[in-house]
This record gives sequence, structure tokens and C-alpha cells, in this order.
Amino acid sequence: MIRLHVSQRIFTLGERFAVTDDAGRARYFVDGSFLRIPKEFLIKEADGGNVARLWKTPISLLPRYNLEIHGQPAAVIRQRLTLLRKHLEITPVGGYKDLDVRGDIWNMDFDIYRGGRAIGHVGKRWLSIRDRYTIIVDDPREELIVVAIVVAIDHIKRQDAAAKTSASSNS
Repeated sequence: MIRLHVSQRIFTLGERFAVTDDAGRARYFVDGSFLRIPKEFLIKEADGGNVARLWKTPISLLPRYNLEIHGQPAAVIRQRLTLLRKHLEITPVGGYKDLDVRGDIWNMDFDIYRGGRAIGHVGKRWLSIRDRYTIIVDDPREELIVVAIVVAIDHIKRQDAAAKTSASSNS
């Protein structure tokens, strides 16, 4: 079992943060673009090599992200509206079949499944100045896809909160 930690600063322009292990060593660095269309995140290993790319589709009614791992398409992650609540849909492509997210996405307490088997769990640490998440992955081969999905969900959640803040201040 692998336990990773994400700790983000509340105010940062480029959305840069590290994903660390229990010992505090960086496993990945996430580098979000600043003032770039489309919005893009590069996930790099600690040695600096790019391993995943996540980018937002610029023209879409609801957030939609494309995910590549090692240069190969892996998934499309999009927000859907249902009658009572928002829903997140993951459409796997390439070798990443049968991915599903279940749980409370908006409070960052959810599980990621592949083929009905849990491959990762995400939990938010409360009572913190920064946004902090713990990611637990059972199989090291699933680590990168789980981290990339968490980055996408976190950004969708942040954009949703920013839109609500903007709408309430304009009222």
C-alpha cells in the first residue's frame, strides 16, 4: 500500500504543488499553467521527467479534462449535471478501462475503482490552512492514474467554488 499526501497553498498563481510520501519526500510535482488557454497541468516525477498531462477543454459548457499518461490517452473527466446534484464522469480510453469514482467528490472523500475493485482512496484533512489530501493506492501500477484523477477533481472543485464566489459577489 502506498500513502501519498497533497498539500496545496491557498493562494498560488501557477497552481504548483508536490505530492509526497509518508517520509515527506516528493514523488511527483504538479505544475499548473498560469494564464494559459487551455488550462494545463503537467505531472512530473521527482527527477523532473513528465509522466502525465491533464488539460481542460477550452470550449465546454461544463468542465471537461483530457488526461494523457506517458503520452498516451488515458481518460476524459467531465462534470455532468443531474437533477439534484453535480456528477463527475470518467470515460477511460486506451488501456485504462473500467474506471469509476464513488463517494463524496465535493468534500474530497472518495474511492477510485477499476473493474469494480477499489484502486485508490482519497480523504481530505480538515482543520488546516492549506488544502490537504491523503491518497492511498494499493497497487503501485495504479498510482499515477489515481494522482492524475485527484488533480482533475481538485481543479474542477476549485473552479466550481470560484464560480459560486463570483456569482454571489455579483448579486
